[in-house]
Amino acid sequence: MKLWKFDDYEAYLAAQVSGTERRMRRRQRAGIDQIETDCIVKIAPVSVKNILCHGSGNGVEVTLLKKAFPDATVLGTDLVEWGEETVKWDFNKPNPKWHDNIDLLYTNSLDHSPDPVNTLGVWFDQLSAAGLMVIQWNLNHVTMMKHNNIYVGGDCFMSHLDEFILFIDKVGEIKDVVFVGKSKKGGMRFLVSAEKRP
Repeated sequence: MKLWKFDDYEAYLAAQVSGTERRMRRRQRAGIDQIETDCIVKIAPVSVKNILCHGSGNGVEVTLLKKAFPDATVLGTDLVEWGEETVKWDFNKPNPKWHDNIDLLYTNSLDHSPDPVNTLGVWFDQLSAAGLMVIQWNLNHVTMMKHNNIYVGGDCFMSHLDEFILFIDKVGEIKDVVFVGKSKKGGMRFLVSAEKRP
């Protein structure tokens, strides 16, 4: 695993916001699609009332999760406000409203955390007793794009799938690893699901 260290919190925020704004200008689609959503439905807990999608970007993930779980409340977080269903929030920080309250937490943005083990601790704290965290890993997590000595897009670390699973397992308990398929660009995608440790 390779971890990028920012000079300070403001430098981290600037890189994240810049990457988000760049994706907005390019109207980059979400990292989730219907195939992945169907996989999430299959591995989700039986009763899902509250869903949190960290790093929800333009809200496509939130829309797909709302469609898949019509009886649940679905909320996204991002550092940039995108609409009513996205709360401006740094997902690395705890939120007392979400403590022990989230039945399903989805993200494809763990690679945007400057301290992934700490961030995972925050996220596991948000899960309800029977809650499940589902994190997407894809082949893009193996590389980080660099321009003028700055990592673009907000990526903070890169890791192979086995490394990704190991550090999730440091904080929570791995439940399953599901191969979703290949992206349109040919990269493999997996969903890693985990629960709180008993």
